[in-house]
Amino acid sequence: MKKEETLKGFLRQLIAHIGSGYTNILIVHIPKKKEYKRDRVLTKIRLNYKTVTTRSQRYYAKKKGFANFQAISYMNMVVILHTKGLIKDEIDVSNGFMCFEKKSSLKLNISDYLKLVIFRDERNKITVRLDKEIFRDFKSEFDLAYKKKSGFLYNKLLSRLSHLPPYRGLQLQKILILKYLKQKNKENGVKWDIPYKV
Repeated sequence: MKKEETLKGFLRQLIAHIGSGYTNILIVHIPKKKEYKRDRVLTKIRLNYKTVTTRSQRYYAKKKGFANFQAISYMNMVVILHTKGLIKDEIDVSNGFMCFEKKSSLKLNISDYLKLVIFRDERNKITVRLDKEIFRDFKSEFDLAYKKKSGFLYNKLLSRLSHLPPYRGLQLQKILILKYLKQKNKENGVKWDIPYKV
């Protein structure tokens, strides 16, 4: 079980695992009202899926044709992953696992304000982008900032964008938003600062 404190670290671990064959994925959300049970839930996952194994144990299992399991936790989310292979009798696998190879994307509901999608792009590389709904929300919030002439809201949104990890999918969306802001500056006759990149 890997515990990540930052979004950047969480995404890095997740992408590395998917890229190295952990393509069957189950996402578990711990409700806020059950936050006090977090450690118990993590222990249960660790014991049930046998996620604490050494490199040699994982190699041996793979050699024998068994699936290996890993889990990564971040905030109120735990992502359980496993490789192809036979499932050992002592591991109770639920039906919720989805295959990344079949869907080529994985939606992550990080919070009410941030939903991300891990996907394979046109280069067949795994990257990250904002969910379409969140991308539209960013534009709507910027529209509101222009309407209210609120430089505070505008800068707050730019700050939120700049704190997103530098994955190609996100970078391309940031470029689209910056182009949109240039257009909005012209339409509204303002000269708000548009950074070269966020």
